[in-house]
Amino acid sequence: MGAKSFVAIFVLAACLCKGLSSPIEREEQNADYELLNRNDELVLRSDLALPQSLDSSLKSLAKEVQLKTDEVEAMVFVLKAKAASNQTVSDAASNQTVSDAASNQTVSDAASNQTVSDAASNQTVSDAASNQTVSDAASNQTVSDAASNQTVSDAASNQTKTVSLRPLN
Repeated sequence: MGAKSFVAIFVLAACLCKGLSSPIEREEQNADYELLNRNDELVLRSDLALPQSLDSSLKSLAKEVQLKTDEVEAMVFVLKAKAASNQTVSDAASNQTVSDAASNQTVSDAASNQTVSDAASNQTVSDAASNQTVSDAASNQTVSDAASNQTVSDAASNQTKTVSLRPLN
């Protein structure tokens, strides 16, 4: 009889525990489950907010870097354009110095002034449109602002020397 009473008490205890606590436990379990789901949703939302904020800050940083890159590219373009033109301009808008070409020219103080070298018809023109020094030709001439100016020439290196003689005051 000891074993039968033991089994009966065990079954009765099991039924009482299951019967008394079942509805309360289910409500508590549902409440706990809903709280856990809400907490999980909040955690997921906060976890998603962090990468989104990082993404937006990285996008703004990338835009700033792109703007600075564009500024640097513009500066490089200007510097390349200046280097490509290879000109020295002074005293007039048309003044140029061009070197290492067959028709080298130096223009200064007037739009029509030229010094041409390394060509068969070398000329020096200064201070007026009609002033010329021509060398390496049979009839070398100097035309300038004073009647007493002289040209010394006839050298293989096409040198022109202009001597200006002025009356003493």
